[in-house]
Amino acid sequence: MGGQRTTGRLLHKWRAQRGFTIVEVLIVLAITGALFVAAAVMISGSQNRAGFNQAVQQLQSQIQQVMNDVSTGYFPNSANFQCSANAGGPVVLSSVGANGQGANAGCIFAGKVLSFQLGTSDPQKYGIFTVAAAQKNAAGQEVTSLATAAPKVVAPGTSSPAGFPDITTTTVLQNGLAVSTHATPSNNMAYNNGGGDVAVGAVAIVPSFASYAANGNITSGSQQLSIIPITGTSLGMDAKPAADAINSNLAASAGSIANPTNGVSICFASGGTDESGLITIGGASHPLSVTLKISEGSKTCGK
Repeated sequence: MGGQRTTGRLLHKWRAQRGFTIVEVLIVLAITGALFVAAAVMISGSQNRAGFNQAVQQLQSQIQQVMNDVSTGYFPNSANFQCSANAGGPVVLSSVGANGQGANAGCIFAGKVLSFQLGTSDPQKYGIFTVAAAQKNAAGQEVTSLATAAPKVVAPGTSSPAGFPDITTTTVLQNGLAVSTHATPSNNMAYNNGGGDVAVGAVAIVPSFASYAANGNITSGSQQLSIIPITGTSLGMDAKPAADAINSNLAASAGSIANPTNGVSICFASGGTDESGLITIGGASHPLSVTLKISEGSKTCGK
């Protein structure tokens, strides 16, 4: 009996020291692997969300900075081009070389144009065009509105000669951020003037022009900005066709749909998460604001 008890104790001790079986090891590895994958997905998702938030908030700040620059008349350029205009236009632009200093006879700085998804090859790229305009109207008087100032962007169009001046700034959105590609264009970028959304691809931010009394003196008044959605533009236009469309439609748009009631909205989709951000420029309640609304579970801003 004593021998049996000794043998039993030795067998129990061997079983206690023998470790895990292959099946048990595989089970542990499977559970550990699943936990690792879940943790990696969670971390990746958090990083993608943080990247999206950073990118869309940075873009909001950049648009607000453009508005501030236009409001203060800030013109960050070496002026290595020449601009001239007779009363009422047209505005004539020409290059003076990389080291030259241009002259501006009868021209004024008339704001900026933001053109999104600039080019079908890169949906993350957008351009900032600079607008020049005639200082005097056809009657030889100082212009009081963009609609009468023959505005033109300082950028080549499809028929511009070689060497045409181009001071367009192009920027690529960060962290995979891109304008939404919803099948309905007005869900991606549009203005709303109290009715339905109307699709556009570019929006101008222009300063107010001075007003004059009957005696020709300038009347006092604070500087104002106008938000002008530009008809005839669409997302995905290359830079030169976009310049043509802006030149052809900016003056008319300024005269008919400046400062739409509900502003101009652009929907930006996240590249790594199921999120989107709706940036709205202007609007009756906040004419000089750039607001942001983030939607989760939608790449089309809930539209």
